[in-house]
Amino acid sequence: MVRVGIIGLGFMGTAHFGYYSANPKARIVALCDRIEARREGDFSGIGGNLSTGGGSGVDLSKVASYSDPAKLIADPNVDLVDICLPTDLHAKWAIAALKAGKHVINEKPMALTPADCSKVAAAAAAAKGYYMVAQCIRFWPEYAVAKEMVASGKLGKLKTIMLERVANTPRYSVENWLQDHQRSGGATFDLHVHDIDYANYLAGVPSYVSAVGIKGPSGGFDHMSAHLVYPKGVVAFVRGGWTYPNKWAFEMAFTIECEKGTLHWRMTSGQPLQLIADTGIETPKVPEGNGWSLELKYLVDCIASRKRPTIATAKTSRDAIRVVEAEVKSASANGKAIKLGK
Repeated sequence: MVRVGIIGLGFMGTAHFGYYSANPKARIVALCDRIEARREGDFSGIGGNLSTGGGSGVDLSKVASYSDPAKLIADPNVDLVDICLPTDLHAKWAIAALKAGKHVINEKPMALTPADCSKVAAAAAAAKGYYMVAQCIRFWPEYAVAKEMVASGKLGKLKTIMLERVANTPRYSVENWLQDHQRSGGATFDLHVHDIDYANYLAGVPSYVSAVGIKGPSGGFDHMSAHLVYPKGVVAFVRGGWTYPNKWAFEMAFTIECEKGTLHWRMTSGQPLQLIADTGIETPKVPEGNGWSLELKYLVDCIASRKRPTIATAKTSRDAIRVVEAEVKSASANGKAIKLGK
């Protein structure tokens, strides 16, 4: 049994709460939030850009309650610390939990700078506990199946990647921290990073990045369109942002072109994942669940079997932040191409 402590009971923290509660290999033993009602299980008024399928209603009479993250981390009953705090706090508490000998899952983005990512990565490398970043798109059923199909080589050479993720302006965070780019990084770091990480998952780390964007309600780049040039000629076109009106329906989509067929999926279309080729259209089977439920199941299984996670690692998550940082530099310089080093 993996004993879990969650720090931060907002949109993602309460979603994680629901998924751990439904997992027979996990047990929530501690919760931490500044808001007392949330620690007592009142999740009313917590919103997000998608329905998580998580929930409340679990008996918390035997669950430790903390307002200070340090006290949850020091709790000897906690095996796994799940950090769902504002982004500017990720590195601080991930490092503290790793140094305390805990397993750690850190909500995305890993941190706001490559330098802070490197500090977390160093702590993770020296720790006895496992570390993973909650880059849930690597686990989202349609995206995960597409990755498997590309990696199998059966579709031939990967040629182009098109990724899209757009939302209305998020106004559900405590103290509206998402709309403070100093804390969240704006949509480029908080939302767009999902697709940057997935493009890297398919193609490695780009050699060059160029981007244009607009600044929005966070004060940072809240809508970004990027071109990523990868080794071996693969090109990714990635667009994302949260500048749309309240009634906008959240959208995510991909089109992945290979020599022998193109994989396509658009969430709002209601259509399944398709493999489109000259010979016809197939609908590959995808597993049940969503990226949140499957990433947490994966991590709990890794801990239970004493197998270090190899998906969404410190290195790959830092690489995503390196690319996002390069996009911001490019957009700030009217689309100038930025070369990424090692």
